[in-house]
Amino acid sequence: MHPVPDQLPAAPEPVKQPPQKKQKSRMIDLRVAAMTRRLVASMTDCPGASFETHCDVCGLGLSTFYEWMGRGEELPKSCYAKFRAAMVKAMAAGEKRLHVLAMKTHALHLLARRFPNHYPSERQLMEISGKDGLPLIPPEGNGFTVILELHQPGEAQEPGRAFRIVQPDGRVDLWTPPEQQQSNGATPP
Repeated sequence: MHPVPDQLPAAPEPVKQPPQKKQKSRMIDLRVAAMTRRLVASMTDCPGASFETHCDVCGLGLSTFYEWMGRGEELPKSCYAKFRAAMVKAMAAGEKRLHVLAMKTHALHLLARRFPNHYPSERQLMEISGKDGLPLIPPEGNGFTVILELHQPGEAQEPGRAFRIVQPDGRVDLWTPPEQQQSNGATPP
């Protein structure tokens, strides 16, 4: 005899399993927190070393480091945000330690190499001149030289003074503005 559809045995209720995502998320949080502690310790021990060096010492891939830093910016309430904040704080503390050390030992070259935006080298500062201090545009390329004679404050100024133009061959020409020329075409001395 076949059972009547109304009398079919009821299916057993499924056993509730804890969500896997929550457990996996917690494991990731723990891994990121542990790596954060290791990286901060490395940055504290050796400030100014590259991210690659710190990641190698701690066993974290450099691409993973940058990925976590990016996620920390995108997800402000995640474990990655805590990671990013700790890295930025450790980097700033390291720069501060190097700065204090450099002030004591004159190790400016270290700061210039590690933080060129904050401590430009002498070479970067002197780049406005050419090799060996020569001008960037050679003099033979210039058709003339301009010499400005400025007056000291409170010093009397001569009205209508002409400009002296020194030619490359050493000749000196005088130039006066048109409104200062005399009516007979002669220029004032």
